[in-house]
Amino acid sequence: MNEMTNDFAPAQTLTDELPRPVSIVTGDVDGNGTLDVIIASEGGDRVAWLSNKGDGTIAGGKTIGGPASDVKSVSVADVDGDGDLDVLAAVAGDDAVVWYENDGSGDFSDAQEITDQANGASHVTAADLDRDGDLDVFATSENDGKVAWFENTDSAGTFGPEKTIRPGAIGTRSVTPADIDNDGDLDVVFASSASIERVFNETIHRSASFPIRHTVDPDFDGARSVYAADMDSDGDVDLLGAATNPGSIAWWENDGTTQVANWTEHVVDDDYMTAVSVHAADINCDGKMDILGASRGDSKVTWWENDGTNNASNWTEHSTTLVFPKSVSAADMDSDGDIDILATSDDNNQVLWFENDGADNLSNWTKHTVDSMFMGASSVYAADIDGDGKTDLIGSAFDGDLIAMWRNDGTNNVGNWTEHTIDASVDGPSSVHAADVDGDSDLDVIASINRDSDVVWWENTRNLSNWPKHTVDDFFGGTTSVYGSDMDCDGDVDIVAAGGIEDAIHWWENDGNLISPTWTEHAVEDSIDNPRSIHVSDMDGDGDMDVLGAASADDDITWWENRGGQFALMTEDLVSFATAVAGTSGVAVLGVTATHRGRVGDSPAELTSLELLLEDDEGEALSAFHANILISSIRVYLDNNSGAFEAGSDSLVTTLEDLSSGTQTITFDDGDPLARIPVSGERYYFVVLDLDSKAYPSVWPDFRITHLTESTSKAEDFENDNPLQLEYTPNVISSTFEIVQQVDFALSHTESVDPVQAGSGLGNLVYQIDVTNHGPSSANTVSGQIALTLPEGATVESISDGVLLQGSNAVPSIIWSIGSLSVDATETTTIAITVDSSAQAGTDVIGFTASASTLNGTVINPDDDETSEFTSILAAPPTDTPTNTPTGTPTLTPTPTETSTNTMEVILTETPTP
Repeated sequence: MNEMTNDFAPAQTLTDELPRPVSIVTGDVDGNGTLDVIIASEGGDRVAWLSNKGDGTIAGGKTIGGPASDVKSVSVADVDGDGDLDVLAAVAGDDAVVWYENDGSGDFSDAQEITDQANGASHVTAADLDRDGDLDVFATSENDGKVAWFENTDSAGTFGPEKTIRPGAIGTRSVTPADIDNDGDLDVVFASSASIERVFNETIHRSASFPIRHTVDPDFDGARSVYAADMDSDGDVDLLGAATNPGSIAWWENDGTTQVANWTEHVVDDDYMTAVSVHAADINCDGKMDILGASRGDSKVTWWENDGTNNASNWTEHSTTLVFPKSVSAADMDSDGDIDILATSDDNNQVLWFENDGADNLSNWTKHTVDSMFMGASSVYAADIDGDGKTDLIGSAFDGDLIAMWRNDGTNNVGNWTEHTIDASVDGPSSVHAADVDGDSDLDVIASINRDSDVVWWENTRNLSNWPKHTVDDFFGGTTSVYGSDMDCDGDVDIVAAGGIEDAIHWWENDGNLISPTWTEHAVEDSIDNPRSIHVSDMDGDGDMDVLGAASADDDITWWENRGGQFALMTEDLVSFATAVAGTSGVAVLGVTATHRGRVGDSPAELTSLELLLEDDEGEALSAFHANILISSIRVYLDNNSGAFEAGSDSLVTTLEDLSSGTQTITFDDGDPLARIPVSGERYYFVVLDLDSKAYPSVWPDFRITHLTESTSKAEDFENDNPLQLEYTPNVISSTFEIVQQVDFALSHTESVDPVQAGSGLGNLVYQIDVTNHGPSSANTVSGQIALTLPEGATVESISDGVLLQGSNAVPSIIWSIGSLSVDATETTTIAITVDSSAQAGTDVIGFTASASTLNGTVINPDDDETSEFTSILAAPPTDTPTNTPTGTPTLTPTPTETSTNTMEVILTETPTP
């Protein structure tokens, strides 16, 4: 036992009932606020835990799960994300890595297998390798020399297949994940029988983006301060707020879904006048988060004891007087293991802290004034600035135009706090924070300067008298609050600030240059009325930092969800047309810019799928039947850098032909260089439709296509095939357009004879009429119209396809119902006409004019849309028949006969050859 003097009391035996204990860890597995002991007993072939009663006594061992043959290692972690600690074990005798689910009270399930292929499993631990907000598992196996990890695929303890980090080492025995190269991702250090090695993680880095605003409470009158902590010990982060009008302290319970409607408000004190600050910490060390507040109207600092019931009436108030407090926070100032309370009073110009002596009565706590002449003390922050292991203080003096640091010598003596001026030339500093901005392993100082409208940081040179100043932004109006945190998960500290005059919250991206970081400004929110306080926390448990804000003029408590990612798909609508022709190929509807959000040194990314939604103009998803009638295929092309779709020169990447209902998943071939996104680069793709020639408006007249960019389109690490996180952008919906038909009818015909001899038999004149559709669309409800010219003696004998109608003025016509006519298809009808002997030769003609039409489309290229023919009539042959039968070749001798002055009749006389 450590007696706080770095000297230890004699060893105490916890148990002698677990033979050959080879691994031991601590964690609060029964939820009573004390650290229990979890042991792997190799000799006993079991995993057990010892209960810490909180008074220094340890209860006997309780077996976790069943037998664990030759167990080598144990670890504790919240594997299933339910807020309690589960247990992992490496079981060499079974070549297994397993975990045991904790119900929250220390009762565990049987072993749940992660793998049974760890030959001689030797060590296990957990960490969030893929930065998706849940804990993955790392393991070593001694006999096959592997270091591997297993992805927690559903945040609930379902694990994917083994992914080998280092194969073929000799006798791997231990693994530790850590960010060795300070780039924001977890590397791996492992020990084998031959060496200690490290493996750098080259995971693609990511961006930060805050597109989604969640207003938790829009009616928190005079919202002044915001903080985040797990108030109900359920594993997710809740929100706390302080409001000034007239004064209230409240917290909002997160049910784990992060949806606004599911935040439950719990009022702790609705009569806490002009509440200006709120904080949370476990003041009485019972494992539950208590609440701290500062009330200017009541001139007091308070902590409310959390009894764990979430009932406002059960919060026990402990207060002490402080005239016009400005801020309150908490830290272990005297290194005694409990949490003390810090505060500032701007009217009294004080920076002070209250020593936690374990008693509930805050008024009896010893007050330590660090500085009583800190003019307009506006904020204080506790951190080990000089790296000596003790908690120092930094603060801002709004009226004194001063940023200062107080070094803690560890004696708790007021006179032994050494003040160091960081900057005495700032105008109205409002807030301070500490973080390692330049990545040199010491804490630098960050501040918001209200009247200067500056965001500034000072470099810690380890010489407390020398603080080089670096301006991040010198024109951010009325800065009120500042915070330093790694917002884009790249291993360096970015800065978030609120501007009360700017009515905005912005963040500045650190480029990671250790000598002289440069900053890129990004908006979190540009429409928030007088934000007074910000905080940073992972509100949705996805592994990145979200932003919280309290806006006094808007009266709201809000948080902004960080939806940055490792790649982005920015999509634009390319539909600038109201109609598209059925049967047209290469209709570009969407343009997609795929961007690699990592940095130099990362591996390339590659697209694995795009998700597209087909809908009508009212948002109704198209069925598979209708989708396939309208669209024959969806294709994705890589642009040739012209910016315009050119089927002949752009590269076809992938094609989808069999469409499903609603959402279409366009997949890319693994390893396809056309789907590869270069490091820190981008590629532009066209989503192109081939419209089915059979599509017609009566099936679905209008439709649109949506690129589902909010969550579902996917990419992966090109080298390792690890899934990547998609940066959020709103789904992009194309303009609605109508599918129309365009058909090109070509009509042609043939006739059997011209002229036709009257009286030469039934059906002695035959017309064949052909209609061909040259597209581009299929034609539906096609009909032919054939107008006939039939003089006396000519009648329709038969029609192969069509109906004869008798029109006005005795003009007959044929209606030919063709129906559907596909592209390049031809339909034919034949009309047989009988020309009898009464038909007048020379004066009468027989003919037709044929055309075609469709009810579902536009006929184009009219040049050959009609065909016609006129056939002359030859007189009927004579009715007299010779009585003799010629035996030779007849000779025809013309004998002219004058019949009138205007005509001459020629009579042919047959003379038989003797």
